[in-house]
Amino acid sequence: MARTIVKELKNYYGVGSPCRTLLYCLRLAALYYFFTSPTIAAVHRLLPPVVIEPVIIVIGLSVAKVASEMAMGQAGGEQAYPYIMFVFVMNRL
Repeated sequence: MARTIVKELKNYYGVGSPCRTLLYCLRLAALYYFFTSPTIAAVHRLLPPVVIEPVIIVIGLSVAKVASEMAMGQAGGEQAYPYIMFVFVMNRL
């Protein structure tokens, strides 16, 4: 049964044995980690979480008004569809 699955993988997907594929994935992950870890460390040095978190909070608070209007069916300050339609749809969920 396992040999049949391996043959199907080779025929349809061009994949060798599952162990070999797993080793390729591990090699790729190691290379990714090797090349990106210095970059990520540099970003953390320049922009620590103390700097990034307030920026995310300010962005979220500035978008909150627009998000609440869109949730109520408004677009550009005017009602995009009737409010009763919104209430009907939300009651069905």
